[in-house]
Amino acid sequence: APCPARHLERADDRIATRTVETPGGATARLAESSPDCVLVGEDLPETDLAAFVDRVRESDPEVPVICYGASERLASEGLDAGVTDVVRRGEGWTDVLTNRVLNAVESYRNREAARHRDRKLRSLLEFSSDRLGVLDERGRYKFVSPAVERLMGYDPEQLLGTSGFEYVHPEDRDRVEAAFERLRENPEDTYRVEY
Repeated sequence: APCPARHLERADDRIATRTVETPGGATARLAESSPDCVLVGEDLPETDLAAFVDRVRESDPEVPVICYGASERLASEGLDAGVTDVVRRGEGWTDVLTNRVLNAVESYRNREAARHRDRKLRSLLEFSSDRLGVLDERGRYKFVSPAVERLMGYDPEQLLGTSGFEYVHPEDRDRVEAAFERLRENPEDTYRVEY
């Protein structure tokens, strides 16, 4: 199948391609760089699609892999192999491929950014000297920072699944629960409650 690299680069200046002719060359390229997307022509020589996708996934389990070609069996084999998407050659197929690549890369980058934010948040929560907690929609602890042991005498694991409101002074509990309810109704807002 003709390589669509030139079309992709002309179609959108955010796309830069590197063409590799063999599965071994692709595996070597993956080891030295981290692509945002891997395109595979259906006529990949000397290997089958599933074996190649497995090698790509060993390098990066999340990177999008898009297969392109003309055969009838392409969609079935591609999806069985675990590719992200399959584009059949036909009229306008390179434009379709360009859009699918851009969408897959954007989704991949968003997932990577979310994982990075989650790691930073987890680190902040775990190593804070303040008592921090994450509550579910019912007000039960999903996470409690280790500082709770030093500040309140509770093992963090002991609090998981219990109501966070049980540990609020009874005179303040209604006010704290009301603020929590407002937050549930308007999750984008921020409420500050001292108790």
